[in-house]
Amino acid sequence: MIRIIKNSLFIAILTLPLFFATNSVLAATFKNINELKSVESEVYNDNTYFLTGKSEISSLFEKDLFIVSGESNFNGVVNGDLFIIGGTVNISGKVLGDVRVIGGEVSVNGELENDLVVIGGKVDVQQGANIKGQSLFVGGETNLNAVTNNPLKIISAKTFINSETRSDVEVTTQDLIFGGGAKVNNGITYYAPKKALEQPGSIISGPTNFNPISPVQDINFVKKAIINFVSFWLILKFVTTLLIAFILAYVFRIFTKKVTDISLNSFGKSLLLGLLTIFVVPLIIALLLISLVASPIGFLALIFFIALIMIVPAISGIMAGALIRKLVTKNDQYVVDFSTVAIGVVTLTFISFVPYLGDITKTILNLVAIGAVGRHIYSVIFKIN
Repeated sequence: MIRIIKNSLFIAILTLPLFFATNSVLAATFKNINELKSVESEVYNDNTYFLTGKSEISSLFEKDLFIVSGESNFNGVVNGDLFIIGGTVNISGKVLGDVRVIGGEVSVNGELENDLVVIGGKVDVQQGANIKGQSLFVGGETNLNAVTNNPLKIISAKTFINSETRSDVEVTTQDLIFGGGAKVNNGITYYAPKKALEQPGSIISGPTNFNPISPVQDINFVKKAIINFVSFWLILKFVTTLLIAFILAYVFRIFTKKVTDISLNSFGKSLLLGLLTIFVVPLIIALLLISLVASPIGFLALIFFIALIMIVPAISGIMAGALIRKLVTKNDQYVVDFSTVAIGVVTLTFISFVPYLGDITKTILNLVAIGAVGRHIYSVIFKIN
């Protein structure tokens, strides 16, 4: 039992970097207050974690910065990676590492030296933004007004491009509009129900690959299912799960593929570890939080555990999709791609309507997903092939 608790603690604490891209959890600065304002003269030398109702950040951060805030305004400098979760997020500072943002309304107007991933209800990339790495935008509405020099991917209900793109562009959307300031130099591939609207002044150079897709509202059985069975919160949950699954499949492809293989190749072991994790890890976190010395570690473990619970439905969907595709195509391996994500998440959504069976199926898959993540991280920590 002691060994099991020890291994669970390793999984809960040491795997945090895989999700939040931090380099070290041993030296960190924590602040948990209602309203935070940091000035330019302040310098943070460790990994820094802010949990606030509202934040105004203008300081220098030598390592990584992680912010959870209802309203977050960042105008500082981060020499490491930046991760922000918030209702309203404004980024106008400088970041040397990667930037990952999840928010309701997200505005980007800073100097970003590396890759950018944004998930938001509305995403606005301002004209003054300088994004030097690759970009991925997922949102209800995405407006791009800044020059992009590297590959760009957008998954959004409505997409407006009004800037110059100098590398590959891939868009999945309901409506694609090129503004008068759009200049697409390297061609574009997009998936939409109809062709893009090109406003006067827009310039589209290179190959344009239009892939027509059917809008959801034109599919009668989906429309009836939504009207008869799906409430607003279920729709929101479905969309959120689908978006997270897309991010896992595209951004964290290697991690997702390995977890999928582990879960489906050793279903029973993953289920057992998942059950154990649900009971043991919260107890360990509680013990850490009530300890003055270990409370920072407990806080990190709590953040990780919450993040794990958030992504578990998406992993379950990917697992289901991979299994269905293997059974249908009779392939030797499990495939994780766009089709796998869509098939799995949609299938689990409809299964959830079946009384008792739906809840049991989802619970089992979620436990297996938790166990598979734990087993993968354990193998990474202890270098088990």
